[in-house]
Amino acid sequence: MNKKKINFILLIFFLLFLIMGIFLIKTNIPEAKNERVYSLLQKYIPYELEKRIGGFSIVHKQTGQKEKPLSPNVMKRLSLLEQTWGQTHLKLQKNILLILDDHEEIIHKIELYNQKEEEWVMNFFQIK
Repeated sequence: MNKKKINFILLIFFLLFLIMGIFLIKTNIPEAKNERVYSLLQKYIPYELEKRIGGFSIVHKQTGQKEKPLSPNVMKRLSLLEQTWGQTHLKLQKNILLILDDHEEIIHKIELYNQKEEEWVMNFFQIK
């Protein structure tokens, strides 16, 4: 083979790997969160990231149980756990977000300032 063909084949392989890499990164990025509401909810959500040598672990704050998903999937898994928690521990009443404990008693209220925040809560946690 001549040099032009080899360079062309190398360019094709490079572009394929680049496209595959971008696709994998995009599929493993969790959806955007509303900064104000999410930061207020953070202390009530029972999951947190813990750094370890091989990447990250997801730790349940109350039980100490650790989950070690693969590094590319850790943020998606954390979002899924947070969404599952939100479906059972969050309730939306008009523009007030109620945070409930395990016995469905109100432990905190967050006022949502605008329609964007309400929509984010309803979409992210899939509550009505």
